Amino acid sequence: MVAENHKINLLLSNNDTFILKGIAICGMLCWHLFYCPNPFDIIYSEWIRAIGIAGDICVSMFLFVSGYGMSASYSKISGGRYSQIGGGKFIIIRLIKFYFNFWFIFLLAVPVGTLLFDQPLIDGVLSFSSLKQGIYEFFALNGHSSYNSTWWFNTLILGCYVLFPLVYQIGKFYPIYVLLLVIALSNLIFKRIPMDYGPYLFPFVLGSLFYLHNTKVEELISCFNRKILLVLLCFLLGISILTLYYLDNGAIYSRGFPVYVFDTLLLVILIKVQPFHDSLLGKVMCSLGKHSANIYLMHKFFYYYWFPVFFFATFHPLISWSLLMLLCFSMSIGLNFLKKKIGWMNLQNSIVNKINLIKS
Repeated sequence: MVAENHKINLLLSNNDTFILKGIAICGMLCWHLFYCPNPFDIIYSEWIRAIGIAGDICVSMFLFVSGYGMSASYSKISGGRYSQIGGGKFIIIRLIKFYFNFWFIFLLAVPVGTLLFDQPLIDGVLSFSSLKQGIYEFFALNGHSSYNSTWWFNTLILGCYVLFPLVYQIGKFYPIYVLLLVIALSNLIFKRIPMDYGPYLFPFVLGSLFYLHNTKVEELISCFNRKILLVLLCFLLGISILTLYYLDNGAIYSRGFPVYVFDTLLLVILIKVQPFHDSLLGKVMCSLGKHSANIYLMHKFFYYYWFPVFFFATFHPLISWSLLMLLCFSMSIGLNFLKKKIGWMNLQNSIVNKINLIKS
């Protein structure tokens, strides 16, 4: 047994998850601005690109937090007992909330991009070239061929939502089997699917298992002295970031992902070992995390499709990053206000409440 005064609580609070999302969205902007291809083929200095490489942890972090959050939410409303009707209601409500947020931005951004910024409806591969593809686009199922190319993540997370009941049911009792199953699927089946669900599904499952078996992880972590653990976590993060830098040879997407998952786990433990919620940085990350979904959905329109000259040809890269974050954050606040003003949120909540009335 671990002494009570040495025990480290690893249950993530709402603020913890917002902080993690805030870190992830900061990383996303670094990755897209400093490393990914840009309209002017600008290649930044090595240290700026290194920041960009580290920022690609965003995918792993968002998936981990989603898996954790879904397991935590469902466990609270179900008492830890899974039922088909209750699980179905939970997934449907999750999908409704996703689509109401996505459609609001979709219905604003597509007309603006097409009419004001001459952004063609066909972007990527066959996005709106047929009615079928148009329907896929509206339901966020176009993957890498989406109107906004960063919206490929929508297709990925929707797939994770659908797989959640299986992950939850098996993961609660047979965590090792779930991990082995994900590894097997990634090599045998999911590798053949364009969305690469295999490697991406792993952090989602890991987040779910982290919640479901939190006590066991706490017992393991609490065996270490808190100060020693803090130094060890920082050391491992530094080493892994260097590893990412040396993996940068054009294959960082495939070769670096296991490192990103490892770093995600380190960061999750780090913010519990050394909490900084009350610090200025913690409050900023928490605020950004609350708007991370909107920032993710909007940011590429601003820096790539609509105002590329402003962000790539005018400022130092770090100033460009700050301006982009400020613009996206301000727009997110405005969009949330508009949703409430026109009754969009009332409509969403009304539908959710009716589904909640269905007996489990």
